[in-house]
Amino acid sequence: YGVADACRMAIEAGNDMLAICAGVENIGVGYAAVLDAVRIGGISEARIDASVRRIIALKRRLSPSPPF
Repeated sequence: YGVADACRMAIEAGNDMLAICAGVENIGVGYAAVLDAVRIGGISEARIDASVRRIIALKRRLSPSPPF
């Protein structure tokens, strides 16, 4: 699969976050694929909102990063 399909399928499969390590340009490709899927109804906004809530809840439980 290409980056676009892999990102879309990962979100559809239940992933809340994506790690795209295939070059900076591919971050945009992945973002656009997920955004397009939301726009056409393949992924609901409610699904994205649920992921954001889980990510925020997790970040609140983490300790602050140590200073550099």
